[in-house]
Amino acid sequence: MTVPDYDCYAFAPKGGLYEPYHELGSAVKKGEVQLALVDAMLPGGDGFTLIRTAREKGIRQPLVMLTARSDVPSRIRGLDAGADDYLPKPFDIQELLARVRAALRRSTSA
Repeated sequence: MTVPDYDCYAFAPKGGLYEPYHELGSAVKKGEVQLALVDAMLPGGDGFTLIRTAREKGIRQPLVMLTARSDVPSRIRGLDAGADDYLPKPFDIQELLARVRAALRRSTSA
């Protein structure tokens, strides 16, 4: 399966998909998003800041970083910013789907 290299995806409760970054913020604020996959490198900003800002504003939906930045300091930075998980590219699609399911399970049981 080939996944286009967008900056982030956000999955809406009824199966909708928001892309790219500029639509994500408003969708998350409206509560239309169940989970977001966020890249570290975004146009006009970065995923670390996006996630930190979302958490500061009280957004509780799972935010998963999906990025080419695989070094340990970047992983720590992402998780400390508030990411629920961090998966470096390239990744196996089955692993990504398993991590998404796990993040959604954690969010519904909280």
